[in-house]
Amino acid sequence: MNDKELNEFLKKYAQNKHTEGEHSLFITWISHARLEQIQQVMDQYSELSDIYGEYNRHLFSALERDIENRLDEITPKEDEEEAETQPRRFLRFLRGIAAAAAIVLLFLTVGIYFREAEPETKGKEKTGKIAGAPKKEKPYVSVYRNDVAPGSNRAVLSLSNGTTILLDAAGKGVLVRQGNIVINKTADGQLVCKVLPTDSVGNAPVSLFTTISTPRGGQFQIMLPDGTKVWLNAASSLKFPFRFTADERKVELSGEAYFEVAKNRDLPFRVQSARQTVEVLGTHFNIKAYPDEPAIKTTLLEGSVKVIQENSRNSVMLSPGQQSNVNEEMSVSKVDTEFAIAWKNGLTSFKNADIKSILKQVERWYDVKAVYEGEISQRTFSGDIPRSSNLSELLQVLETSNIHFKIDGKVITVTP
Repeated sequence: MNDKELNEFLKKYAQNKHTEGEHSLFITWISHARLEQIQQVMDQYSELSDIYGEYNRHLFSALERDIENRLDEITPKEDEEEAETQPRRFLRFLRGIAAAAAIVLLFLTVGIYFREAEPETKGKEKTGKIAGAPKKEKPYVSVYRNDVAPGSNRAVLSLSNGTTILLDAAGKGVLVRQGNIVINKTADGQLVCKVLPTDSVGNAPVSLFTTISTPRGGQFQIMLPDGTKVWLNAASSLKFPFRFTADERKVELSGEAYFEVAKNRDLPFRVQSARQTVEVLGTHFNIKAYPDEPAIKTTLLEGSVKVIQENSRNSVMLSPGQQSNVNEEMSVSKVDTEFAIAWKNGLTSFKNADIKSILKQVERWYDVKAVYEGEISQRTFSGDIPRSSNLSELLQVLETSNIHFKIDGKVITVTP
């Protein structure tokens, strides 16, 4: 690697845009690098001040180990004091800012806000950046004895004959074959249902159904037999046939999923959930239909969809950027579509949400249970936090507004 290649690699690495091949080249380079070359790499990285805004301490810990392993090889014991004054000092500096970066950089780049009603002016709200929260003489510092890792790609495939397949444990390749329908797990962990040309085994019976279910702390992606792509959020399930009928493509959803429906003007695609049915021909939309939430929310990103309320049979056509809310009645509003699908894009997002609403997301993604003690602040928050973050990182951000947490196994205790 030359200087330019090293600089480009460090930029990509800090933004998690590097490839495995580029990382391998760096490992090869660092294994032969001299002390002054390692110092040069660190100097290059420190000059990239714009990258610190996207600093990822989990990623850099691996790069850090690569560098320190090489320093251990080339730094003699008698030179340890000198080495500490050069490259090791920089490593120590990075470690020192790592914990702060998890919180402070979220304030700077993510945008966490609070809103709290003033006691003397009921109905009015005070709004400002979290960094401007009321100061205390001795700021609260959270110490967690436990932590919880984020969710991952986990799901169960349940067949009509009672067979179940743990998808996260299954190897790549063919998992199921029914007639001319084959369900494969790809090398990148997705599930793909393929329709093969009809052969001696014939078509798969229309009556055969399968269900893919994600647990709390799980998510998964699947491609249906017609080419429709579906992303399932945590604690969700999708029931679909091995082969769609001649007049419709119908699936059943519980929980939350994002759909990119394959276009077919002659064969409408229908998503049925507890209190509504969504009809489309080919479009992109998100449905949030958890049983423990009062309303079903359908958000349209592209094309058009028809939302039908089951009880009244009232319906509405959505345009891109609109969201329907189906409860006892139906309503439509203009929304930020990126916020609605933030989970699919790797973010835990909340907008003017109180702590209980936020923790409802947390419970599903981290597979935990929240319990409340005392009178919890009614502040509301807005912001985005990577779903790859450990639970403690998210809680530390919220704790800056006088809400405290304790993690005990899979239970989060919330106190004033």
